[in-house]
Amino acid sequence: MRVLCLCAQALLFALRALADTASIAQVYTTQGSIPRSVWSTYLTDPKTPSGTQSALKSALVRQRHFCQDAYPADVERFKQSQVFSDAPSPFFIYVRSEPDVVSSQVLTTGKWADDLLRDIYFALEYNPPVQGAAGAAGAGAGAAAGAAAAVGGGAGSGEGTKSRVFIDVGANFGWLTMNVAARGYRVAAVEAMKHNQKMLRNSLCAHPDIMGRVVLFATGVSNDTATCYMYSDDNNQGNGHSMCGLSEEAVRQALPPGHSIRDSMAVQRLDALLGGVEVQVMKIDVEGFEPMVMYGAAEMLRAGKIKFVCMEFFPDFMQRNLHNPNATIEFIDFLVSLPYRISILAFDHGYMTPAQAAVALRGDRTRDDIFLAHESLPLVAGVL
Repeated sequence: MRVLCLCAQALLFALRALADTASIAQVYTTQGSIPRSVWSTYLTDPKTPSGTQSALKSALVRQRHFCQDAYPADVERFKQSQVFSDAPSPFFIYVRSEPDVVSSQVLTTGKWADDLLRDIYFALEYNPPVQGAAGAAGAGAGAAAGAAAAVGGGAGSGEGTKSRVFIDVGANFGWLTMNVAARGYRVAAVEAMKHNQKMLRNSLCAHPDIMGRVVLFATGVSNDTATCYMYSDDNNQGNGHSMCGLSEEAVRQALPPGHSIRDSMAVQRLDALLGGVEVQVMKIDVEGFEPMVMYGAAEMLRAGKIKFVCMEFFPDFMQRNLHNPNATIEFIDFLVSLPYRISILAFDHGYMTPAQAAVALRGDRTRDDIFLAHESLPLVAGVL
């Protein structure tokens, strides 16, 4: 019975993909040279910096050209995988046929990173308690309880939160990007590896409704403009690491056993790329390059333009990829200087004072994800 259901669902996906492909021309001819997209509103907003407008326009047009001229691309190297989610409409994504941990998991189960998705949805849907309720959620465990009660209430249960922006730095083949956009949110995906870009572009072309909420920046982000080299494990090719400031040969000599260079990339500051955008949640997963991404977003962070941040935190990766034995300590000092509170547990609880966070992060060499919430949010009330 399960096999029959899966086959029927796969047929539904295939028929839907054909219909979506037929509608691509209509989607892309409604606004001349700019694809019809929720992101197009920033192109006419005088508050959007010219650099951001230029980057958005270029990214939207590149996606249009891909769908018209190249889709579907490299299908012999990619597979379609159905996604099991609570999105309003079913969808599929393109994943790797080659060895890849995440692709294999998605192909087998239709799922990946459920806990992280729950955290991201919590932050995207979070609304501060209404006036009068804030006092009841003023400190300690009460703050977390009050914050949890605020999710889904008021504007959070309607369209008010759907204009909120999620930045997916290190989007890979687009698992988080596609899931979050399928729920109705705006997504800015940042991905530097060309094969990952191609899979995500294929997935977007197949689902014009989702594509209308996504902009894909085919670049890396760092603390400055530079050229970097991407490498990865031969058994997990889509999980890219970065090395910058070295020649290609120097990078090749520094690679761990079983790793290979996959690509080169130009990087720029997130402040320049999306500096005029108010962001609800930013996720960063760039295999030890997280400090450089954060340094390049310092203006947005200090101005409170990003409410929530979740990122991988692996000290060994940071020190190796940044060629700096003090990289982790320097990054922790930067984090605790920001107007944010840090949790090593989740977005909805566990926030610490800066001093507590510094001790916790310095004492753990195997930390996975960490979570930041802006200090103005009632969620962190009671944490000084």
